[in-house]
Amino acid sequence: LLLLGGDFQRGRAMLRALSILSHVSAQDGIYGVEGNHDNYRKLFSAMLDRGITPLDNNGLLLKPQFYLAGVADMWRRKADIAAALQNAPQDAFTLLVSHNPDVCLKQDTSQVDLLLSGHTHDGQISFWGLWTPAHLWLRFKAGWSKTPHGADLYVCAGAGQLKGTPRFYVPPEVIFITLKAENAGNK
Repeated sequence: LLLLGGDFQRGRAMLRALSILSHVSAQDGIYGVEGNHDNYRKLFSAMLDRGITPLDNNGLLLKPQFYLAGVADMWRRKADIAAALQNAPQDAFTLLVSHNPDVCLKQDTSQVDLLLSGHTHDGQISFWGLWTPAHLWLRFKAGWSKTPHGADLYVCAGAGQLKGTPRFYVPPEVIFITLKAENAGNK
């Protein structure tokens, strides 16, 4: 399963990135959400052209007991977690993708088991990896956290950068997460 967290920008760079990512062998598919720097109509069209499934306030049962959902970017449009989870079975593990982790501060995530986000670039500039000025206003740093409703949250520092602003002691990252069932009958 390959999940794309948005901010592909526009034009040739977006098309090139999606073309490369569409060739990744992902048995359970490739899915993505928009970021605040994306034109969602163009992004979703380009995704569909390349066999990538956009998640836009919706979700699907990928496997028995595993529900995948994604929401629109809360800065550009209306993210709707309730709509994304409306078809999730009560006993399924629910994984929600939202570009912006702050969505969990504004909407109920009590039905979410794991929220994957990005958006922050973890401040993008750090003083030797010890302190990042952006952490004064970022609500979530890169790494593991919890939502106010108790869901696990991972915020990825991302692989890109803000245009014209270099990364300084905040390396880009692509994360790999392995999910394992604890035992039959549990999420």
